[in-house]
Amino acid sequence: MKMNIAKQQAIAKIWLVLQEIQEKVELTNDVDAAINLPVIPTKQYYREFRKIFGEEVDDEYICQERVGILNGLEKRDLIMWEDEFPGMIRFTTTHLYDDYYKEIEKQYTQIDSTVSEQQNILQWQELKLDLSKGTLQYKNSPPIDVSPSEEEIMFLAVLMRAKRIVEYVEIARELKMNCYHQGVTNEDLARNVQYLRRDIVPVLEKIGMPRSEIKRMIVSIRNKGYKLRTK
Repeated sequence: MKMNIAKQQAIAKIWLVLQEIQEKVELTNDVDAAINLPVIPTKQYYREFRKIFGEEVDDEYICQERVGILNGLEKRDLIMWEDEFPGMIRFTTTHLYDDYYKEIEKQYTQIDSTVSEQQNILQWQELKLDLSKGTLQYKNSPPIDVSPSEEEIMFLAVLMRAKRIVEYVEIARELKMNCYHQGVTNEDLARNVQYLRRDIVPVLEKIGMPRSEIKRMIVSIRNKGYKLRTK
């Protein structure tokens, strides 16, 4: 089954809302209980939305899309709003909602598989990192084998995916570094993360990237983190 981009995006948006509902059901442990869905999404919802649709999406757009999905579920007669309790919903018929959930889950799984494959091929200008094959290539030089689980390669992948400033804390969390724990500050992690920038240099030199280009490629943001040069 093939879907166009608009259909894929619609399914992904519906899936995010259904996952939010499922989480609430698990918390109440009762599918027939009223579920509280606040007007403003949680921070986690914003993060998950931006993972799929990009970091530049603003909060207002995310809220509008979420409300649209919920209204669509109501029109399908899958959920109903509690008149006396704003933000509370109930399932109209549990098995109809379950059938719809399974249908969207099947479609989203197909999309997610395709997207994951695409996301494993990362590119910055003439540098290409293929995480599926475990190769790194610069311009037309022969690719070299790399291990996607090595910290310096994971560091490079985080920067290539983000296309923005990535703070030390975020890098340490994404890489599951031993120095990371809840409540740790950027200042605490700066030195540990800086070692990653040092360690990636010989790897990039090995594929023919000049040291001067490497230095310009990874931009250090004082007391904050790193990003890749955009020009």
